[in-house]
Amino acid sequence: MARRRRASIRLWQTALFIVVIVVAILILSGSLSAGLKGTLTRMAQDTELRNASALSRRLEPEFPVTVESMDRVRQVIAEYRGVYGGGIWVYDRDGTLLESAFDAGPPDAALEAARIGGLAENPPYSRADLRPDGWVIAARPLHGPAESREGVVVTSSSVAEPLRILAAVRSRLWITFWVSLGIAGLLGFGFSQLITRRIRAMSDAAAAIAGGDFAQRLPTGFIPDEVYDLAESYNSMAMKLGEAFGAIQESQRQIAAVVESMAEGVVAFDSEGIVRVINPEAVRLLGLTGRDVEGTPADEVTDEPAVLEMVHCALSGDSSSKTIPLGQCVVLMHGTPLPDPAGGVDGAVLLLADVTERHRVEDAQRRFIADASHEMRTPIAALTGMLELLEDGAKEDPEVRDDFIHTMQVESDRLGRLVASALSQNANES
Repeated sequence: MARRRRASIRLWQTALFIVVIVVAILILSGSLSAGLKGTLTRMAQDTELRNASALSRRLEPEFPVTVESMDRVRQVIAEYRGVYGGGIWVYDRDGTLLESAFDAGPPDAALEAARIGGLAENPPYSRADLRPDGWVIAARPLHGPAESREGVVVTSSSVAEPLRILAAVRSRLWITFWVSLGIAGLLGFGFSQLITRRIRAMSDAAAAIAGGDFAQRLPTGFIPDEVYDLAESYNSMAMKLGEAFGAIQESQRQIAAVVESMAEGVVAFDSEGIVRVINPEAVRLLGLTGRDVEGTPADEVTDEPAVLEMVHCALSGDSSSKTIPLGQCVVLMHGTPLPDPAGGVDGAVLLLADVTERHRVEDAQRRFIADASHEMRTPIAALTGMLELLEDGAKEDPEVRDDFIHTMQVESDRLGRLVASALSQNANES
């Protein structure tokens, strides 16, 4: 199954860098845009309020209005529109519209709110709506001779200029955003390329170590502190691994030499019963000459039931010992389990000792004892019988006594020859 290719760290780092920059720029742009919009709104309100205040001061001498003063009111309104533009609405204190001049204006609800707010005087009424169809509107009261409130003047103008300024600033912010995004992408890619090269070097060095090359070292030049620490730790690890692996290899060579030179056969199995180590003596005793059995299950190595039984017994956690014939040899086997730290069985070791010669000697000794006892039984029986007869009175007859003594001498010599022959034969067999 092919390994699924994952995204490169360069992509992750570059994307992260860009995301951080984008979020920062968006927050900054939003903050600047909102601040600018608020500033433009206040400026438009202040400007419109100053215009309304200036107009109210021009109109107050004409209040309370008369037929003659209305003409002067209309004249002032015309002059004001000629200078400032926008729309003008003049109300008396009862809310009656006395005069108005406008090309376009805010809705009636906005005008009514401005009229009512303008009568309050404190705080001065001004509102601005910075939208494409919005207006900036302000209202000021009109006082009579006794400072009585005789009416309200409402002025309004378009928000086209603040909107143009706001759109221009937002356009610049967007240009700044895209330029910053491009620069951030390049910087993020460059930085991630630097880190990626370091990480790839570490990956290649780790692969080399996995292949047995412990001479790999990482450069510790111009790199960030964290990567520097990682490179230093990696180099230290590679050095220590090289030393440890060398010691392990030397130990393995020594163990292999000992196992190879052992007079006994050694077969090591893992927990699955697979042969992991076998020495030449075990190969000879099991009749496996010419076969490579390492990595082979025990059931395929031999079909000898006693051997397989001992292996399975050791793998189940029990030690056992048995002497069995294998081909032309007599073999003493010991099966020992190899425990693991968890208390289970991690494998087994089978030791095989060739006891053919010892078995032959023991068999010869048994035959010798049987033959010797059989050969010695006759002279011993004869001597015993003659001694009994002599005890019973035959010793009183000189002729019989002499004959018995001669015969006993002959049997004694015969017994001596048997003993000497047995000792010589036993020495030769040993």
